[in-house]
Amino acid sequence: MQTPIEFAKNFLVQVYTKQDVTAAMACLAPDMIWVTPEKSVHLKDQKEIYDFLKDEIQSAGQKYYVDVSNMMSDPSADTIRVVSFDVSLVPVDPKWTQYVRTSFVIRTAKDGYEIPFFHMSHRFSLSDPVPFRMFIEYIPEPVMVVRGHGAMDLRLAFQNSWFRNHLGYTEKEFDNYAKKDAFFMFRPADRDALRTAFSDPGTDAVSLRVSAKQKSGADFAFEVTGQYAFEEDEAKISYLVFHELGALIAEEQAAVEQAVRPLQEMIRELTEQADALKQKAVASEDEKKAAVEQAKVEAAERLDRVREESASRIAMERSKADKIAAAAKKEQERRLSEQAALFAAEQEQKAEAAEAALRAAKEKADREYARLKADRDAAVRRLSRERDALVGKQEEAEASIASLQKQVQTSEEEAKKAEEGRREFLVRMQGDLRRPSEAVLSLLPQIEAGGLDDGQQDAVEKIREAAGIMLGMVDSLLHAAQLDNHERKYQEAEFVLPDLCREIRREAADWCRKAELELDFRMSERLPEVVCGDRDALKRVLLNILDNAVRYTNRGGKVSFSAGCGQPDGTVFPLHFEIIDTGIGIEDSLMPVLFEPFTRGHSNAMDPRMRPGFGLGLATANSLVRLMGGRIGVTSTPGVGSYFTVDVSVKAVLNRYGRLVEARDLGADALGEDAAARPGGETAAGAQDDDSAGGKKPAGGEFHGLRVLLTEDDPLSCRLIRELLLRRGMVVVTSSSGMETVRAFQNHRAGYYSAILVDYHMPGMDGLETARQIRATEQERARVAKERGHEAARPVPIIALTQNAFEEDMASSFGATIDAGISKPVEEKKLVHLLGRVIAGRETAAN
Repeated sequence: MQTPIEFAKNFLVQVYTKQDVTAAMACLAPDMIWVTPEKSVHLKDQKEIYDFLKDEIQSAGQKYYVDVSNMMSDPSADTIRVVSFDVSLVPVDPKWTQYVRTSFVIRTAKDGYEIPFFHMSHRFSLSDPVPFRMFIEYIPEPVMVVRGHGAMDLRLAFQNSWFRNHLGYTEKEFDNYAKKDAFFMFRPADRDALRTAFSDPGTDAVSLRVSAKQKSGADFAFEVTGQYAFEEDEAKISYLVFHELGALIAEEQAAVEQAVRPLQEMIRELTEQADALKQKAVASEDEKKAAVEQAKVEAAERLDRVREESASRIAMERSKADKIAAAAKKEQERRLSEQAALFAAEQEQKAEAAEAALRAAKEKADREYARLKADRDAAVRRLSRERDALVGKQEEAEASIASLQKQVQTSEEEAKKAEEGRREFLVRMQGDLRRPSEAVLSLLPQIEAGGLDDGQQDAVEKIREAAGIMLGMVDSLLHAAQLDNHERKYQEAEFVLPDLCREIRREAADWCRKAELELDFRMSERLPEVVCGDRDALKRVLLNILDNAVRYTNRGGKVSFSAGCGQPDGTVFPLHFEIIDTGIGIEDSLMPVLFEPFTRGHSNAMDPRMRPGFGLGLATANSLVRLMGGRIGVTSTPGVGSYFTVDVSVKAVLNRYGRLVEARDLGADALGEDAAARPGGETAAGAQDDDSAGGKKPAGGEFHGLRVLLTEDDPLSCRLIRELLLRRGMVVVTSSSGMETVRAFQNHRAGYYSAILVDYHMPGMDGLETARQIRATEQERARVAKERGHEAARPVPIIALTQNAFEEDMASSFGATIDAGISKPVEEKKLVHLLGRVIAGRETAAN
């Protein structure tokens, strides 16, 4: 069963998040009060509650996420609790979040709980007296709110009308007395106990028993419980609830008064006689003393007689009461005996009737049994015939099932083969589609090296842009196919979040510069530095949306990007990104299919502002965000612009002391923009090489004399990469197949090659198998060296050349066999840094 706190929060969720009128009504009492700073409503039936809730939900305008804090739950009676929350109502746009204070009276009902009173204010305090007074008045037990700076500075801030109504004070009398003493209605000892508890700075709760005297003279007892707290001006405030223990029995009190009345009368007479004796004091001192002693003796005698008479009278009264009680008990026993006799007679009659009905039912049952037995025998014979027929059908069904199972197995094998063929085709198609563009991009630096005039340089730039667009379209198409077939998995790894944002800013700034747009880029200081998540997926999502913003914004417009972070939940940080443009906007008819593949954000395909593309950017972004467990939001106005939001969560990385890891804790790889892509590597500067390589050690980004074994089955790609390495001063040995590479490695001593570059996709022995053969040769050489007492040579760095645009997809297949991978077309700067890192990394591991 829900707790009262969970029940209250569920009500807020039904009203503001789910906006379910029926579910919210189920939480409310059939007669309830709804109080806000603007209004106070008494709802008296189900129709009024339904209409009121419906209007409240419609006036909200949108759905809100409900977040609660500072929860408090206090009992006010056995079946009633008072629950309070600080509530944050968060809409789709968090900057419009509302902060309110809510209080509930929650009452135990037949099937759980119900809310007879709901109070909402912008700030719950004594400065909001009207709704708070209604809140206090609605509590059925006596309640007081007392405030002050000490025991002598108490004042009664609020109270319900219970004290005035039950203790017999008028409102004016109660207010006048309360101004002088907040606890005036209690006994003096009880007042002192309450003041002591209030003035003790170490007291934060109270539990006492007190009593108050009614105007009739009867005492009324309470058990008081409450909480103490301090306000901003250091005044102490207490919320006290008084639980009734009941009034003293009036009859007993009257009997006691009647018993002591003669004694009181005797004391009065003795007092009068003593006064008379004092007035007649004309005799001597001895006579006065004698008279007084005689009067005392007579008074004592009379007092004894009065006590005896009182005791006798009380005994007589008790005897009478005992006789009356005994007579009442006998009368009650007689009546019970008569009722028992009548009940026994009725039961006997019912038993006889039941016995007769039982005999009739038995006879009927015997007849029914005989009929059923005959039907059963006939059914047994019929079932025997049907069973024989079913046995034959079962044998036929089993033969059919075996045949179907064989067909299913065959179909599954064919489907598996088709899937493998589809994947192989996708890999081949990826290489075939990328190769022309890769060749163009690789040849352009050689063309520029010869010197070009302005017209030729402009043509080269246009060729480079066209080839880059073609490569991007191919990568987008292949990536979408990969997501559509669920081949892309969530890849969690540590990365520096501000560095990722800076990379996105550089690319976005380049796009906006070419499109003549203004870029407003903002990054919150609350962003965690080192986080764990899918870095490549997050980057692709944000760049795809930014690319769309630039595509559909006219020259002179503006594109804004902001990265922020919400309140973390433990080590989970909710990231919030906003991308806003002043472009052409999105038509309402396109919003339902905006994230569908091959959907363009503008209906006019002949618009000159439209850049080439398949309409896969937003579809890919949406698939990747779902893969990360996040969501994309979008609003747009045609002719004004579009507003995209991306919400995902990442995990913070903690050190062994439980503190957040910062970027500087990861070293240069995490901080430097030109550092290696993976932690633990080093740049080429300062890397050491084995002297047996026969050349100079890499320094300053140069690799003079280092021998590299290049394996590439595509002649054009092989020539381009070879020339790139030669420009860096390397000695390049080429091979066109994996088998040739393995033989070339085995035919030379350990350390002969400083690095091996191998095409990952080759006919016959592919790049992975080639690397495995090389590693096997190194292990055998290490074993022989160990037997001879020599130190084993360090393993040769192996880099895979792949036409896969998604390098992260290849990393899982490398394992410990291949050191790194790089996609084609190979960029010279990227390859130089990668060579420096893997060569230096191998030396570090060896040392």
